[in-house]
Amino acid sequence: MPLPMNFSGDFALWDFTESGTFTPGHRPGSPAVPYAIATALRAQVNDREKSPSGGVYQGFEVNWFLPGPLLAAAGAPNPQPADVWTDAQGVLWTVLVANYDRADQVWQLGTVDLVLANNLRDTVDVQRPTLSYDAAGGVVRHWPDGNAPGVTPGGQTVYAAVPARVQPLTQEVVDERGLRAFRGNYAVILGQQLDLVREDRLKVTLSSGTAYLDVRGTHDPQRIDELPVCDAYLAP
Repeated sequence: MPLPMNFSGDFALWDFTESGTFTPGHRPGSPAVPYAIATALRAQVNDREKSPSGGVYQGFEVNWFLPGPLLAAAGAPNPQPADVWTDAQGVLWTVLVANYDRADQVWQLGTVDLVLANNLRDTVDVQRPTLSYDAAGGVVRHWPDGNAPGVTPGGQTVYAAVPARVQPLTQEVVDERGLRAFRGNYAVILGQQLDLVREDRLKVTLSSGTAYLDVRGTHDPQRIDELPVCDAYLAP
């Protein structure tokens, strides 16, 4: 009687493999921590799998093949939509479809690069201040840079160079202390989920220069192919 075929170790023979990290999305009882996976295979999607847009297929969709034995050895849960695969270049690929080949014990992940898909050409640093109090009991915020005159630097940059798209919603010209300046509301589409607090601010790097936006709140994505949006305010 012939022995059953076992292909579970065939990933050791793959060519042009890459390493990366697998991060589960939000799910009960499973922490969103990255699991290092030494072997993965990148493959272009086929015509049937591509998502057409205006008659042109997009280049931000990729299939990733992850060996089931390596995921199990790392203690990672089974992949599912909304998980994230981060490749060796630091690109985040959001899982839209996860299929398991039981014979080969390989997970095929249909993924999308949401940063590229959403044309996020800006970058933001998230700064968090340290607080002190002046003689009158008022709060003084100490930032890594961009402080008011006489305020010593402090705080920290909790996230650096996050891909984003900064969209103005409203803008007005105001006169304060004899100076004319702009202020207004902005929607900032972020390239990844961030843990923000109300005291944070965004240091925005644009082609025209640097601006600082106060964080007012965030909107979590309603679908796995969407990105979080931060409500921010530019004060003069």
